[in-house]
Amino acid sequence: MELRKRQTALIILLLLLGASALRIPNLFDNLGFHPDERGMVMISQSISWSNLKPESFHYGSFNFYLVFFVSQCAAMFDRHLAGYDGIFYVGRTIAMLASVLAILGTYYLSLAVFRRRNEAIAAAFILSCMPLHLQLSRFFTVDILLTTLCTWILVLSCSLFRRRTTFRLCAIGLLCAAAVTTKVSALSIGLPVLVSVYLASSLSPRPFVLRGFFGSLMLIGLVFIVATVLFEPYLLLDPLQVYADNMRQITMVRGEWRAPYTLQYEGTVPYLYHLEQMLWYAIGLPCCILIVLGLLHTCRNVLRGSFGPDSICLIWVLVVFLSVAGLYVKFPRYLLPIYPALAVFASHGLTRLSSVLGRYSAAAAKGLAAAFILLIVLRAFAWFHMFRQPHNWLEASRWIYEHFEKGSSIVEVHWDDSLPKSMRGKSRSAYTFATLALYEKDTPEKYRTVCGQLETANYLILPTTRFYGAMQRVWKEYPYSALFLARLFSGELGWHIKKEFYRFPQLAGLLAYPDHLADESLRVYDHPRVLIFENTDAIDAERCLQMLKEAGETSTLERPDFESFFGEAPGI
Repeated sequence: MELRKRQTALIILLLLLGASALRIPNLFDNLGFHPDERGMVMISQSISWSNLKPESFHYGSFNFYLVFFVSQCAAMFDRHLAGYDGIFYVGRTIAMLASVLAILGTYYLSLAVFRRRNEAIAAAFILSCMPLHLQLSRFFTVDILLTTLCTWILVLSCSLFRRRTTFRLCAIGLLCAAAVTTKVSALSIGLPVLVSVYLASSLSPRPFVLRGFFGSLMLIGLVFIVATVLFEPYLLLDPLQVYADNMRQITMVRGEWRAPYTLQYEGTVPYLYHLEQMLWYAIGLPCCILIVLGLLHTCRNVLRGSFGPDSICLIWVLVVFLSVAGLYVKFPRYLLPIYPALAVFASHGLTRLSSVLGRYSAAAAKGLAAAFILLIVLRAFAWFHMFRQPHNWLEASRWIYEHFEKGSSIVEVHWDDSLPKSMRGKSRSAYTFATLALYEKDTPEKYRTVCGQLETANYLILPTTRFYGAMQRVWKEYPYSALFLARLFSGELGWHIKKEFYRFPQLAGLLAYPDHLADESLRVYDHPRVLIFENTDAIDAERCLQMLKEAGETSTLERPDFESFFGEAPGI
């Protein structure tokens, strides 16, 4: 039974309020715990009215200008909102609102594609519960804003099939410019836009607005060019830096050079890695089943020669997946822009499944649909429950201040965050720190220094799984590091785990979604595993180095059991 417009409006309002409630717990805590977010805040803070040039263009400039202008307006009421912490507040608020707009856009996208209000509500609901979208909506990063912009571009493109107006064409050009000046990879949105304009013009029973396909493209292109210059003026004022910053990111994701945080993707299988992450962590198995059913139905229509709005969503999903999932760097968030379209297909898959089962048993169809929805919402509530808990780094910091004596020597890993965090009434200056340069080229000299640092230290803190997660992929390149980790976790170096802090999405300890083996970016920002080692049996540097000498014989060195370093999810 199809809902009426007033009923639909009320349900959508409640859905958006519920989606906001899922995302808001502790939203303004843990500032600066996401490295990309720190970088974006610093770039936004570098902009001033006298100098509007961002320090970097690797994420365009639209998002930085947006946050800068909003923070400057907010500063008229509270001047702190234009400062470092204030930009975090402004950025996270914009991210959460953008995520809600993406959910609303998903409703309209489904309505434009399949024209069923019930199905459109289900699509919006499914996106609101997707773990990756839920997680990233709580950080001021580029991905959520990019996803929202691309979603509304698709909404306008698909709506051309029903009503073609000059306003919609101009809006498409404007949003495309905002998307591309947010992240250059958004250029791929051009293909579904191109196809939608062509199909809408060819299927039109009357002359298309502006008299044809080429006229429409010229209007979109004109608005796009003008808006691009407005949103990223330094594309003309300093094109060399814009080009250099973007090429540096492009060459990184291609694997032409590696940063410590991309070593985790060495040897991973293109496309399959992303599918695995979506299946088990970023989306979840029940929702993925529905997505496949929806995609198959649309593929069948396309093969039969039916090219409707659903084919535009299919093109978008394929273009992004084929161009992104095969890259060397495989952060799951790179695929976030297709999640709204996937939610539309999931909702359609649920409709098709219910329709087929309904031919045999209406009760069975309703029961199965309810079961899928329940499984999807339970996973979202598990994340919501985790968001309400204090961050592991804060818990670990409190424990350190309570149990470490003043003057204790702490060693930590570079390219990772440092613990303990400064807290009210507590200061890191009570301890001495040394940094282990573990990502440097593996040599005996490097580990002679490392062993010397460990000899005089009291505690070793691993704030995330980042280092040993990366080493499991490149252990042959880092034989000393691989052996060092094996000896460290076995206790042979005289170090033992004193305390562990770890949590994962779960509900009351009954329903759990352990993700200790997921992509590190799905874990380290809001629920990292923290390990605190204590030096219980002081080992001198020479003995430590002697225990690592096997690493010099790489031909006989066996792969350590890295999987055991991650441990098991607590309570599982």
